[in-house]
Amino acid sequence: MNKEKNKNILKAFDNYKKIVFPTTNDINFWHSVVKWAISEYQSKPPSLGINFESVFTTHDLDYKSFHGLLKVHKEIFTIKTIHLESHSQSFFIWVMNLSIIKIYNASETFLLNTIGFIYFPNIKYRNNNKKFHELIQREIKNHLKHKNFKFDTKNNKHLILFLKSKSSKFKTFINRKINVDLNTKWEDFFELISILRNVIAHQGMAVTLDNINEINSKAKDVFQKHFNLSEDLDGYLQILPDKERFVGFIDLINKFTLNTIKFIADKPDFTFLEMK
Repeated sequence: MNKEKNKNILKAFDNYKKIVFPTTNDINFWHSVVKWAISEYQSKPPSLGINFESVFTTHDLDYKSFHGLLKVHKEIFTIKTIHLESHSQSFFIWVMNLSIIKIYNASETFLLNTIGFIYFPNIKYRNNNKKFHELIQREIKNHLKHKNFKFDTKNNKHLILFLKSKSSKFKTFINRKINVDLNTKWEDFFELISILRNVIAHQGMAVTLDNINEINSKAKDVFQKHFNLSEDLDGYLQILPDKERFVGFIDLINKFTLNTIKFIADKPDFTFLEMK
């Protein structure tokens, strides 16, 4: 691989790292700070505790002008010291779930950029990732059609099929279990994070029976190790990340992403990513 490709992959890794690393740092840091702050508030006399209130407001605009009256809904949102732990849990649930979307998109971007650099060097890299990725996706699909592969673009399955057709090392890696104590293979793990990303982004974190069956058929042990399901007030099952184990789940995404890049770049280790 020439120096230009190495340089481009290293830059793509830097972009990936700038998204993922601060996310894990924020979750770890603010989890510990909030836990400490709750303990501090709960140790104070009730008169010195938290009593936060807010209401839902917006301006009722006239359709012909910028003028409007501020309207307030009757419902009042409150947080008191005794409720801090439950509100903290709710806060971290949506932060961790949204971080899955953020990290999955970073992983997908890193993979598509590297696929372009390695397999389609004639496609000029563009700062507009969307246009560049559209061209890469088109070439991937053309390759699969040329090889007479039947492929499915759901959950980016076609990317895995393409890479298996291009790299024997990746093909071996993707069919291995992710750990000795787990049955899930790397290919199924990638599909798991794709499923979770779609559920969180398009279903408001609400899990359907079909989603549960799909998760259980692909990566039940990994999911149960890092997540729980809880029924909300409307009867929908919601994804609940385990705060203590969630960063470990992100670490699995890092393992998948960086090792995939290593194998398709045909490198022996992570030195090319300036990791020692």
